Amino acid sequence: MATSKSLAVFWFLFLAVFREAALKADARAFFVFGDSLVDNGNNNFLTTTARADNVPYGIDYPTKRPTGRFSNGLNIPDLISEAIGSEATLPYLSPNLTGDKLLVGANFASAGVGILNDTGNQFFNIIRIGAQMQYLEQYKQRVRFVTSKYACCGQGPYNGIGLCTPRSNLCPNRDIYAFWDPFHPSERANRFIVKNILAGSADYISPMNLSTIMVLDAAENV
Repeated sequence: MATSKSLAVFWFLFLAVFREAALKADARAFFVFGDSLVDNGNNNFLTTTARADNVPYGIDYPTKRPTGRFSNGLNIPDLISEAIGSEATLPYLSPNLTGDKLLVGANFASAGVGILNDTGNQFFNIIRIGAQMQYLEQYKQRVRFVTSKYACCGQGPYNGIGLCTPRSNLCPNRDIYAFWDPFHPSERANRFIVKNILAGSADYISPMNLSTIMVLDAAENV
């Protein structure tokens, strides 16, 4: 499945594998794009023949079971993560990619793809390069706030009792929390709210956003 063409694709895409996320998180987030050389299980969640979910794939993986990696064990992204002391990225389609796991990054690779949408046509229902880029955008939306279940500052279950005090539990990374205390948004959440007030679509603010109102108001006063 890794032809000379796909190898060229792999190395081209691999330049983008370790990109620092535009997140103010405690650690870097790493992204993997490409084909079967770096796919670590996305195709397991797709109806496609380009899958490595049967034995003896994974025979030397720690679980001794197939994982979707086209390898007897770890693949290249796994080994680079291991070498730099980072947790391996999960497949973007994995239901386990939630919470703090999102801060590690994500693997968008899909076996069978080529750099162009018309390559790899022998396989159906794979994540072509354009779709991998779209998933990256979705990922950025997901990691705006890793949690809205817990307040950053508070006490008791979910930090949900009382206001923030000098004795409250305080989260180490405020930018991944939607709520500062049990009742009020964090600054980052407020910025997101204001962004949509100013320029949001009708899905977020109706009948029009503040920028549109200001333009209309200015036009009336000309």
